[in-house]
Amino acid sequence: MSLISFLMVRMGTITVSLAVVCMASLLYGETISGTIQSGGTSSSVPLRNVNVALYEASTGTPNRLAQAKSDAHGHFQITSSKDTSQSIFFLSAQVDVGVQFVAVLGPSLPSAVIMNELTTVAASYSMAQFYRTGVISGDPFALRIAAEMNDNLVDVKSGVSSQVLLSSPNGDQTNSLRMTHTLANLLVVCVNSHAATAALLSLTVPAGGSLPVDTAQALANLARDPAKNATQIGQLAKLSFSYAPALFTVPDAWTVTVKVNYSGDDQNPFGGPGNLVFDSAGYAWITNNVVQGRRCIPA
Repeated sequence: MSLISFLMVRMGTITVSLAVVCMASLLYGETISGTIQSGGTSSSVPLRNVNVALYEASTGTPNRLAQAKSDAHGHFQITSSKDTSQSIFFLSAQVDVGVQFVAVLGPSLPSAVIMNELTTVAASYSMAQFYRTGVISGDPFALRIAAEMNDNLVDVKSGVSSQVLLSSPNGDQTNSLRMTHTLANLLVVCVNSHAATAALLSLTVPAGGSLPVDTAQALANLARDPAKNATQIGQLAKLSFSYAPALFTVPDAWTVTVKVNYSGDDQNPFGGPGNLVFDSAGYAWITNNVVQGRRCIPA
């Protein structure tokens, strides 16, 4: 006798209801309530009638699990038969010809998501080494690590910059927060201009490669070669001020970094990071050569 059958015998109609709930969960899976929108930190425009697809990344072609279409308010609901993965999940949506929005969800599905230009910047940059052919693909373990970097750049549940990027030692102590906003502004320009989209695609053709299929792949190309056509790309990005704060001047290279000061010990912050190694779980172990505020005097 199965567990559900046993409970039905012992508990009657109450357990029948529980059994129905359990079966419904198995049948319908996990539902994501999402919104796809364009715009910045103070205002946004919902994108209607956009097809949004949920994928599970693999070493080859990603597996499409489900899809939905956004309504007049940009809202959509996607139900997946699975809510965890040994690899990662991501959402992808073609907003216009050549304009692709992406949101990296990681190995577990969230209940709510906002897709916009900023989630696309985070996805393209964090997945740059796995985003060479217009799709995200690669080793599952490596993809999970890259998804954690995505979380360092954006909060996909709210569609805004992550607390890591907003807080010290990042924030306005580095260029990365303003740079991700500026790159998001670049995509806002593309959403509203076919000419700008064509220009971005042509400016991000890799050496010896072909034209990127869409803006998400274009940004991944830019992440791998951030100095290429930096000035021209900056001129395009300056046509929008939707995401703020943004860069005042065009950088020499579109390099996004996440600064980390915490060493794991409040009494011994990083003073002079030296050699590093990665363990089997993907963690970096870094030698701390000196203690901040103290001179390193040889014995």
